[in-house]
Amino acid sequence: MYRVGAFNIIKQGQTVLLVKRQDIPFWDLPGGIREIGETTVECLQREALEETGLQISAGKKVGNFINYERQDKQVVYCSSIVGGKLISAGAETKQINYFPINKLPINLVPNRKHQIELAFENKPTLDEEIHESKLTMWFRRMIS
Repeated sequence: MYRVGAFNIIKQGQTVLLVKRQDIPFWDLPGGIREIGETTVECLQREALEETGLQISAGKKVGNFINYERQDKQVVYCSSIVGGKLISAGAETKQINYFPINKLPINLVPNRKHQIELAFENKPTLDEEIHESKLTMWFRRMIS
């Protein structure tokens, strides 16, 4: 059984909104794990509101990114802001900030840079296998 997560690429010009996670010291796309009975789009909307204070509308699907080793599927969408107010931090986030796509933070969750580039290049939706970096695996072991 795959764990499914949904993540938002929220663009503003040539910048993208990222959240700095509380659990590991990485920047990430707003998003998270889908709850039982929740659709992927509902998950996108809930996670964006919880982590950023923004209400979003799901747009173009960038792709399905599957990590077979962890039985994890990440569904990534380009999302548009339709309401709400950007908060400075949330229960799951230390910081929230827009970053130029050519100056993304070095401590960005692995695979996110590629996903962001795909969104800005407006490529067709794809299915792609991903792998977790050794550094991310180490952080996961440290917090569990």
